[in-house]
Amino acid sequence: MITRQFKTSVLAVGIQVLMLISLPVGAGTTVTNLFSFQNLQTGEDPRFGLVLATNGAYYGTTSGGGPYDSGTVFKMSADGTVTTVLIFNGTNGSGPYGGLRLASDGNLYGTTMDGGGSNGSGTIFRIGPDDAFTNLITFAGTNGQMPSTGLTQGRDGNLYGTTDLGGVYGIGTAFRMTLDGTLTTLVSFDGTNGSDPMGGLVQASDGNFYGTTREGGDIGYGSLFRLTPAGALTPLASFNYTNGCWPAAGLMQAADGCLYGTTCGFLTANYGTAFRITTNGVLSTLVFFNQTNGGSPLAALMQANDGNLYGTTTSGGAYNRGTVFRLTPSGAFSTVYSFTGTNDGIHPSTKLIQGADGDLYGMTSEGGAYNSGNIFRLSIPMAPMLLSPVVMDNAVLLNWNAVAGQSYQTEFCSDLSSSNWVLLGFAVTATNGALSARDSRSPDLQRFYRVVVLP
Repeated sequence: MITRQFKTSVLAVGIQVLMLISLPVGAGTTVTNLFSFQNLQTGEDPRFGLVLATNGAYYGTTSGGGPYDSGTVFKMSADGTVTTVLIFNGTNGSGPYGGLRLASDGNLYGTTMDGGGSNGSGTIFRIGPDDAFTNLITFAGTNGQMPSTGLTQGRDGNLYGTTDLGGVYGIGTAFRMTLDGTLTTLVSFDGTNGSDPMGGLVQASDGNFYGTTREGGDIGYGSLFRLTPAGALTPLASFNYTNGCWPAAGLMQAADGCLYGTTCGFLTANYGTAFRITTNGVLSTLVFFNQTNGGSPLAALMQANDGNLYGTTTSGGAYNRGTVFRLTPSGAFSTVYSFTGTNDGIHPSTKLIQGADGDLYGMTSEGGAYNSGNIFRLSIPMAPMLLSPVVMDNAVLLNWNAVAGQSYQTEFCSDLSSSNWVLLGFAVTATNGALSARDSRSPDLQRFYRVVVLP
């Protein structure tokens, strides 16, 4: 059972309110296979997450497959219909590992690891709202090579990203590109400040970009860095095996201002970690994966509307086929789902996205009906994000963020050491993103409240 605590002291009326959210792990969790990729027809091995475009469709990429075995761009409509938008053939790029980014101009931008020119060093491309394709950049090695991750739009409107290889030292770059395709190399990694930055960049609330390198740093097992929009790079931390190694995914900034990420290897077991780092470089390992709870995470984390972080591991879990996990910002971990390797897919290696319906959407790199990967929907009872209770003269108003369609039950007791919780009102089902419950009580009483997410 996962509990999320909210505690506030209201001194003016001399009472204390404690709310507990009780969420049974696995209760009510379902996975639905929405689409199975079919190798040389619709693509295979999707490696990055979905993105919701302005036309209401979800877009994504497969890193391989299609008629030329070079990958595809596809879209999925709201009713689950999947259409191939673009077939890569080498000349227009090959291997779109990095997925797509929706920019402020309404266009989608992406990268391919290979192809696009005589030296096959990769590309940056644009997909318009009408699905029209434009190749913007062909990398030449000196300005970068093999971009394997997606792009990030900065507050200045430009797109920022990294290449795995190329640059002055041949081991990776960070770059800026205008929306019309003007490329500027900001950094050439030299090993001491990292190498092979395959996780991309994220712009934090302080205006700087943060990222990971899979190798390099102090002893060669990867690093974390800060990059100003002007291109000044500062190493923040290095991985050393004991705190993880080989981060293959980028970072995300949570609502608490900290950055969160994963490494895909740890010691000789190579099972990986989940970590938190502050913007001034304080690194904390939160989870050590051990195959039982998952292994080898390759995708970035996301924060859902319940305030928790969600991610995937490519291996481990109950069937050693990968997992979806939940992580609170304080580090409490739980496995939400273990893939079985049947119709639900194998080896999820993409970032999750939360749809307007509150469900999580992702992809597996293998499995599905044709063993080429699939698109899945994960429906779980989300733990609510607690809001401050309102204490009045003769009542307490309890408020929490809810998920439409999910049922909740509010209970109270006067002593936390007691197991006797009293039902407050009746179970309610949310019709939108907020719920509340009212307890009419004397202001001099102390009560403890909990909201139970019903299966």
